[in-house]
Amino acid sequence: LTERALEQHIGKRLLHASGDQPAQVARAAHRVHALLSEQGSRIIVMLHYPPFNEKRAPSGFTEIFEKYGVERVIYGHLHGKACRNAFEGIRNGIEYTLCSADHLDFVPKLITEI
Repeated sequence: LTERALEQHIGKRLLHASGDQPAQVARAAHRVHALLSEQGSRIIVMLHYPPFNEKRAPSGFTEIFEKYGVERVIYGHLHGKACRNAFEGIRNGIEYTLCSADHLDFVPKLITEI
């Protein structure tokens, strides 16, 4: 896929998953794509919302993460019973971690050492 075709594909996947307005999703996909295009030695992504839906299906975000070699994704938003179905672990070489405060019993979690 060309970069433009990839952005359109990912934007459609994000729109379907999020239910947001097309313009909002397109802007979010473009920002993520632009940030991850910058070269760095390690890429750790932090999101408020989970990158998967409740069925743990891949999303436009996970596709971008895989394309750019993201090492780890930290996310939150889920609380209480919703944490039970959250994906945590390694998928396609990326480590995913849920870091909602109540999920961690309000104990800080070390993400990485510099």
